[in-house]
Amino acid sequence: MNANGNGNDQSAASAHGPNARCDAFAAVLPVLDELALDPQEAAQARAHLASCAFCQAQAHAYERMESAVHAYLAPEAVAPYRAQPVVADLLRDLPLAAPPARVGASTSTCAPERGAMPETPARIPLLTSPLPGRPRRFFSGVASLAAVLVIALLTAALLAGHQRQVGPGIPHVTPGPPRGSDTELAAIAMVSPTEGWAVGSARAATDANGQATQVLLMHYTQGNWSRANAAIKGVLRSISMASATDGWAVGYQGLMLHYDGHNWRQVSGPGQMDLYQVRMFSATNGFAVGAWNGGPATGILHYDGQAWTTQPLPARLEAGSQNAVSLEGLAVVSANEAWAVGSLSPIQPSPTPIGGSPTPLSVSSYPTTPPTALILHYTAGRWEVSNLLPGAALSSVAATGGNEVWADGSTETFTFTQGQPGTVDNAYPLLLRYTGGKWAAVSNQVAGQPTQSQSLGPIAMLSPTDGWMVRASEASMLLRYDGSVWNEVSVPSFQDTRAYFFTDIALTSPTSGWVVGYRLSDRAHGISASSGYGYQPTVTPIILRYQLGAWSVVVS
Repeated sequence: MNANGNGNDQSAASAHGPNARCDAFAAVLPVLDELALDPQEAAQARAHLASCAFCQAQAHAYERMESAVHAYLAPEAVAPYRAQPVVADLLRDLPLAAPPARVGASTSTCAPERGAMPETPARIPLLTSPLPGRPRRFFSGVASLAAVLVIALLTAALLAGHQRQVGPGIPHVTPGPPRGSDTELAAIAMVSPTEGWAVGSARAATDANGQATQVLLMHYTQGNWSRANAAIKGVLRSISMASATDGWAVGYQGLMLHYDGHNWRQVSGPGQMDLYQVRMFSATNGFAVGAWNGGPATGILHYDGQAWTTQPLPARLEAGSQNAVSLEGLAVVSANEAWAVGSLSPIQPSPTPIGGSPTPLSVSSYPTTPPTALILHYTAGRWEVSNLLPGAALSSVAATGGNEVWADGSTETFTFTQGQPGTVDNAYPLLLRYTGGKWAAVSNQVAGQPTQSQSLGPIAMLSPTDGWMVRASEASMLLRYDGSVWNEVSVPSFQDTRAYFFTDIALTSPTSGWVVGYRLSDRAHGISASSGYGYQPTVTPIILRYQLGAWSVVVS
C-alpha cells in the first residue's frame, strides 16, 4: 500500500526486515481483533499485513504468545488471562537488571541479525484498561521479533511462578468428554470479529434414545469460547444474530430461542415443524425454513418483530400438488428479497383398508422416489419457484446480491428393483450459480474431479470473488473461491478420530473466519455398541479459526 492508500508499499519488505511503513502499524498488530481499535486503522493495518512478510511473522509470534497465555494461564475456573495483563505482570513482577534500552544501536528499523541476543524493548506503556475509542498498545516504534523473544523468555518465568501458585507437580488437565457422549456444533454466527455464538446439541452417553438431549450454546468473547448456561431440551440447527443484543436460534420440533442481550429464552414455535435455518435481516424482519414432520405443509416462517407466522408457498408446491417441501438453506439479501433451497418429494396416498376409510396422504419413503432440488425466490412480498432439478437435493445458499447467488448440495444415482425401494448408488457434489437471471451448474469450476459419496455445503460468500465452501465426506474439506475456481485448502488433522464433519462457516473479513462441526472418535476412544460403525463413538464439537492465511483448531 503506497502513501495514497493503494497499490504496493513503496519500500517492499524483505524476508528478514521491515519496510518503511512497518513502524506505523507495529503497535496495531497485537490488537487487531480488539473492539476499541478504530475500524479505519484496523483496515489499513490488515491491508499492509496482507503484503508484508515481516509483519506477518510478527503477527504469528503474537498469536503463539496469546495461545501460550490461554493454554497455561487460563484454567477453566479462572477468567481469561489476556496478553496485555501478562506483559504488565512481567514488567511489574520481574524487574529488569538494567534500565530499558533501545533495540539496536541505531535508529534503523531493521530486524536484529539471526543469532544476536535480543535487547529489551524501547518502551512498553502499561494500561490497566484501554482508553475509550483507542486500542491497547504493547509497544511503541517497531515491535521487533527481538521484543517478542524477550516477552517469550519472561513469559516462561511467569509461567513457572504461576504454576507454583497452583501447586507444584499438579498440571492443569482439561478432562475429555465422557466416552459415548454426543456433543455437536451445527451453526455459528459472528456479531463482530471479537464476539459470536455457536449452537448445537449435547447428549449424555447414558441417554441412548436422546430424550434428554439439551441445546448447546457457546459464546465467543474476550478471545475465548465458553459454554452458556441454558437448561433447555432439544437440538439446535441454526443461529442468526441481528445485533450483539438480539438473535434467534432454531432447531428440531419447532424449537425457537430468542436472545435479548442477556439471556436465551425459549419461545413458542410452529409445533412439529423441524427448523433447519434462520436468517435475520434486522431485529424486526427475518425468515426461518424447514420441513413439517406431519406431511405436506409450508416450510417457511416470517418474523415481523412481533411473531412468527407461516408463509404461503407457490401454488404448485402446496399440498394439493402432491409434494412435500423440505427447505434447508436460506439467504436474506434485503428486507424484500431472499432465497431458499432444499428439495421436494412426491406424496402418495396410503393404501385404503377393505371396508375402511381413506388414510391421509404420506410422504413416499425415500429413496423409493428420488427428490427434486428446489430453489425459491422471495420478491414483491411472495415466494416463487426459481428452479427445479430432478434427482438432486440442495442444502445451502449464499448471496452477495440479488443477481449473484450460489447454491450447493448433491446429485444422486439410484438402482431400482421390482417391488423394492430404490437404493442410492452414489452421491456427487452439485454446485449451482445464479447470474444474469439464470441458474447454471458450475462443477467445472471446482478444482479436482468430483468424488463419489460426497456433497457440497455449507457455503459462505464475502463478495462475488471471495467465498468458502465445505465438501462433505467422512473427512470434510474446505474450498475457497478466488473469483474463477474453487481450490482446496488444507485444514488441521484431528487425533483419535474416525470421521469429522464441518457444519457451518462464518466470515468476518477476507483474512478472518470460523468453521464449526464435530468429530467422531476412533474405536479406541468410543464404547462398544451396535451402531453404523460397530461401536458408539464419542462425538466432540470442533471449532476452527482462519487467520493470516491458515486454519487452526481452537476447540476439539
